[in-house]
Amino acid sequence: MAVSHFGWSPVVRLLPRPENSGPLAAARPTGALRRPTTEHRADLYSAIWRRHSSRFPFTGQPLPPQARAELGEAAQAEGASPAFPEAADTARLLRVTAEAEQRNRLDADRGTESRGWVHRDPDDVTDAGLPRWASA
Repeated sequence: MAVSHFGWSPVVRLLPRPENSGPLAAARPTGALRRPTTEHRADLYSAIWRRHSSRFPFTGQPLPPQARAELGEAAQAEGASPAFPEAADTARLLRVTAEAEQRNRLDADRGTESRGWVHRDPDDVTDAGLPRWASA
C-alpha cells in the first residue's frame, strides 16, 4: 500500500520456502505505477498508522459467502489475488502459526520487541502499538 501510495509499482515475492520459516513475503519498489493510484482507496494509506492487530482467537465458523465475496472484490481492487484456504491448507497454516508462536515465546529478544508494541498511552495517536488489553 505504501509503495503504491508514493507512485511506485511493488513487486512481491511470496515466501517462505518450506526450509525457511522466516518472512512470508518480500516486496521491492520498481518503476512508476502501471495504473493510476486513483484505483486505490485514498484512505487506506493513512489507515496504516491506525491499524491494530487482534490476538483474539477465531470462532471456527465459516466466513459468510457475502463477506467472502466482498473481501475478494476489495483485494482485487487493490491488485491482490485473494486466497481462501480449504480445510487441509487451514490445518497446515494453523500448525505453522503455532510453531512460530512457540518459537517466539522462547526467544527473549522477540518478547522484548513484542512488549514494545503495546500502547503506553491509549490517548496518544502517534503511538502505533497494540492496545494494552490485546497483550493479555
